[in-house]
Amino acid sequence: MESDRSIQSAFDLYQSGKFEEAESIVRKVLRGSPDNSDALHLLGLIFYKRGDYDRALRHIRKALRLDPNYADAYYDLGNILHDKGQIAKALTNYRKAIKLNPSFVEAYNNLGIAFQDNAQPEKAIDAYKKALNIDPNYAEAHNNLGMAFQEKGRLDKAITHFQRALLLRPDYASAYNNLVDAVQSKGGEAKQESGKHILYAIYRCTYGADFIQESIRSITDYADKIFVFVDRNPWGDSDECVYKGETIKFPKTIGDVVEKIKGLNNSKIEVIFDHQDGPDNQVTHYVNDIILPNHEKPSTIISLEVDHVFRNEELRKAIDEFAESGYIFATTNQIEIWKGLRHRVPDRPNRVGAVLCNLSKLDEMPETMKHGGILVMPKLSAYVHNLSFAVSAEVMYWRHLLAIAIAQKTGEVAPFENWYEDKWLKWDYQSNNDNLGVSDQFKIEQAIPYDVNELPDLIKEKIL
Repeated sequence: MESDRSIQSAFDLYQSGKFEEAESIVRKVLRGSPDNSDALHLLGLIFYKRGDYDRALRHIRKALRLDPNYADAYYDLGNILHDKGQIAKALTNYRKAIKLNPSFVEAYNNLGIAFQDNAQPEKAIDAYKKALNIDPNYAEAHNNLGMAFQEKGRLDKAITHFQRALLLRPDYASAYNNLVDAVQSKGGEAKQESGKHILYAIYRCTYGADFIQESIRSITDYADKIFVFVDRNPWGDSDECVYKGETIKFPKTIGDVVEKIKGLNNSKIEVIFDHQDGPDNQVTHYVNDIILPNHEKPSTIISLEVDHVFRNEELRKAIDEFAESGYIFATTNQIEIWKGLRHRVPDRPNRVGAVLCNLSKLDEMPETMKHGGILVMPKLSAYVHNLSFAVSAEVMYWRHLLAIAIAQKTGEVAPFENWYEDKWLKWDYQSNNDNLGVSDQFKIEQAIPYDVNELPDLIKEKIL
């Protein structure tokens, strides 16, 4: 019909902010068909955008008298009433819209906002969850659900949903600010039943752990328990990869971490065999599914890689600074040591070091992404030495192949196939020290000299 085409044209103009042109077309339609509910609804929306709420309400209500099953009109009526502060009436109209259209995700979201504004956070949470059941990728609903959880003091859930909103919309300023606020949330730290501060350390170990003994020795005086999670199967259950046209089978173990840990004879250590398909939210799983059900809840979690080694004064500094800050999450800086221990990688600002979590402020661990932390974390001034580029040739070879296998299976960014041989194995400070990055995503211009006297004492013992 001609009127339908005209209304669609007017709606497109309305969407573009050309309200006068849209109104001109709508009024022309209404002169010929004064009972056209779509035209009345759109005219009401035009008045709404102009801030003329009373005329907007009058036209949309007339559209609803003509078409009582008009879900979109009930939704927009709810929005106008909400803006006028008539929350109870807004709730009624959102419910009518949902009854007519049970998949009306925006109506569920705005129903949640209205409940929140009406000091009913539990009902708001339920509405947002229903919106996300319909559309799990609805960033605004994740952000709003995060705010509702934060209002209820559930910072773990709040952080998780702010992160999901940001992953869906990286430029979502409100979600970013909300996440920062949650992570830097101040507040009284919950007391442990024993009245003492408890710190647990967590390691995740797949292939190779050349520095696991030094790493554990560097933290053992400060940790009440040390959990080493060992995964015998590569991520993605890959048992092989294609490397330079050849199929390479993975061995079951490289530099057996269990034997190295036994050699420490440390009663604080608990080795746990656990397999995960990938690095996403591993620490969340370790804490929520394994540690908390079986151990006293700690005050602080520190998550480290097997190649992280602290100088004693830097770990003490990190723990003290974190406790004083009141942060929920924070990460240390890191110094990435290069092959041979006498060089380092220049600072890479976005890299994550050891991650600390104030679990006393959380009911459980939020989603911790690939690196054991969250999307937005303050950086402490303390630093950890990261020796992942300083491992043995055998360990580096298998880690390189594992990264290739994961990329082949998941589609993630793959390392340069020749990186291990051309950039690492054949590295020379004088003649082969340019463009050392593992991939285009992880760039390293060169390795630079490093004063070995600045290494942790546990590492200096290896070369001095």
